[in-house]
This record gives sequence, structure tokens and C-alpha cells, in this order.
Amino acid sequence: MRLGRLRYLDLFYLAGGISIANSILLGYASWQRAFSVDCHVCHYVALLTVSDVMISIAGLIASLILAVLCYLLYFKNRHKYVTLLLSGSFAGFASFLQISQAYFADKVCLQCLAISAGFYLVFGILLYSIVFKPSSGTGPLCRR
Repeated sequence: MRLGRLRYLDLFYLAGGISIANSILLGYASWQRAFSVDCHVCHYVALLTVSDVMISIAGLIASLILAVLCYLLYFKNRHKYVTLLLSGSFAGFASFLQISQAYFADKVCLQCLAISAGFYLVFGILLYSIVFKPSSGTGPLCRR
């Protein structure tokens, strides 16, 4: 194997690492939003009755769950579609928050955009490694 190519299972470690980095960023964001009022865009959550701190804590928990599931996929390939479904739903909710923030507040918080990008990256890596599986050639969308 060449050094430039990632193995199939290394992608799960990469997705778990990105999810842990995303949870660290979400922990910092929830701490920052709880004790300061710097970002007025984030304090207004449209269409939801919960505060921005609660959304950030829920994202932290979701990101940690996703990291644990990604690391479990390395050892047991049993929960791969559940992990993909959860990752897609978390990325979809992040998209909903970004669209509602851009539509109702007419601004976008860069920290929220970076957090959403973390969820998008994890979903993209899992979609690539679970559905397409280019290294093993056994995915449902691979040519035989």
C-alpha cells in the first residue's frame, strides 16, 4: 500500500477525529454563548423555542455520539447504516440552522458555519466509505 492512499478503515478514524474536533468546538461555543453576548446572530434561534446554549450542548452530545459510533465501526461493521443515518440527520439539522440563521437574521455566524462544516465532512466521509467503498469494491454503487 502506498503512503498516499488511505485504507478503508482509516476513514472511520478520520470521521471520528473530525467529530471529536467538532465536539471540542461545540463545547467552546456553548461555553462562550453561556457567558458572553458577543454574537447576537447566535442568540436568536428562529423557529425553535430553545436557547442557543441548549442547541450547542445538543450538538456537542450528537458529535460525541457520532465519534463513538465511528470508532465502533472500526471494530464491528454492524451499525454502519445507523451511523450513516444519524450523521445525515445531524448534517440536515445543521443545514436547517444555517438556513434559518441566514434567512431570519440576514447574517451567518462563522463559528456556526465551521461547526456545520464539521458535520458535513463527517457525513461525506461516512457516505463515501459506507456506500461507495472504493477500496473493497463491494459497495452497492460500485461497478463489478
